[in-house]
Amino acid sequence: MNPYPESYRLAIPPLTSLFMVVWALLTPLWQWLSPADVAGHYPWFLYPLFASFAIAVLGHGYLIVLSPGLKRLDQAFYALVHLPLAFVIWIFAIMQMLGRGW
Repeated sequence: MNPYPESYRLAIPPLTSLFMVVWALLTPLWQWLSPADVAGHYPWFLYPLFASFAIAVLGHGYLIVLSPGLKRLDQAFYALVHLPLAFVIWIFAIMQMLGRGW
């Protein structure tokens, strides 16, 4: 059994933000290495980004619902701080993948 299940649950939303950054940095590299006739903007590269932000929102909702008593307020504050940051990361990751960023 897991000795620290709470810390693993708390790490789900930040790990999705980390995934967004890594995915946005590695995908254009793959597009650059692909042949010229196949290179372009593949919409399926964006689907994991869309899903990752939804997973972050659902992860915070899960943490809020699962927490007992006043810990819900702590989890709501955690979501209030992390979700705007994750939204900014998400937007910049989409801009980076579309080639119109930075």
